[in-house]
Amino acid sequence: MADLQMIPFIDDTIEHNGKQKPNEENFCRNVEETFTPYVGQEFLEIKEELSFYKIYVVACGFDVRKYTTKRWCGEEIKSNMLLKIRATKTYKILKEHVNGFENIGASLNDFKNFHRDVKYYIHERDGQMFVDHFKEMVVNRPGFFLDYDVDSNGSLSKAIWADGIARRNYSVFGDAVSFDPTYSTNKYDMAFTPFTGVDHHKRSVTFFGALVAHGDADSFKWVFSHFLAAMGGKEPKYIITDQDPGILNAVPLVFKIARHRYCMWHIINKVPSKFGVTREDYSEFVKKLNAIIWDEDIEATEFDAKWEEIG
Repeated sequence: MADLQMIPFIDDTIEHNGKQKPNEENFCRNVEETFTPYVGQEFLEIKEELSFYKIYVVACGFDVRKYTTKRWCGEEIKSNMLLKIRATKTYKILKEHVNGFENIGASLNDFKNFHRDVKYYIHERDGQMFVDHFKEMVVNRPGFFLDYDVDSNGSLSKAIWADGIARRNYSVFGDAVSFDPTYSTNKYDMAFTPFTGVDHHKRSVTFFGALVAHGDADSFKWVFSHFLAAMGGKEPKYIITDQDPGILNAVPLVFKIARHRYCMWHIINKVPSKFGVTREDYSEFVKKLNAIIWDEDIEATEFDAKWEEIG
């Protein structure tokens, strides 16, 4: 059931300077009986109940804001409901609402079994739930972008999304974009691959999020193409990735202007194997290397000269 916050409406003609104290008459309004709730009133669904409630509180002189939504057992399952709370704790919480375990009408084992069944149900439908959730955001949030694809079995194989703020951030800070497919995969074996950049405060900003089930060139080509489509074809000046073969093949097929560069983190991780940690001058080499590659003010010619010195 939706948690609603009521905000008192106060007539502008009422003084609050201590000279006139507001009384009950200032705040109470007569509401038609049709819009007044009564004990035992029932509704067919939550949406009808919320609609009636909003009409009533506005007629009473209040405003309504919806803060969070929690869906319970009687509704279609679209979120984690009670799944974030263990069955035992849920059982105890419900006891407080109905004034005793004897009034719950189910045992703790019933709750555990229900919890198990709901998790299984969600596991079978989570791909559709993911799509449905973001489709709602496309309708309700201006500027929200979503596209996805399914495989021959009807399973979600690729998806890309971003809200209006993230897309505006790209229009301002999208000169250099990092695309990282190395985030840990989940139980569905889909990699989360965000498009990120840096704002003028040197803070990381996320432009887009993507999920891919297969790290091949076709999958990355699909992601890159839909990324550009969402941005009106505007390419970044630089796109930074690791050396994944699928990405290396997909980048030139989509990006015609952006210069492709490798991620420094991945390059540095390969230094020990390429240079040899057993060499006597390894520590000194690493110090000199870090001194030039992390120098933000170094010019290209100076970098080349110092690179030759340590090479």
